[in-house]
Amino acid sequence: MPSELRVFWDYIANCNRDEAVDFADYADFEVCVAGPDVGVGSECDCFDFDHDEDSDLADFTAFQAYFIGN
Repeated sequence: MPSELRVFWDYIANCNRDEAVDFADYADFEVCVAGPDVGVGSECDCFDFDHDEDSDLADFTAFQAYFIGN
């Protein structure tokens, strides 16, 4: 895998960049989730999977696909 792609892949849902989408990332997501059409700060950008400038249940659905639970 090219290194540029790996850096991007490692960042998906892994805001703290510890190479695992785990309960630490879930805790960060929980702080960021605000509902539809409620803007979030830049610290929550990595949880805005559908790029609609909010973190809501649609984004949580995507987060679950990456969550490993360690």
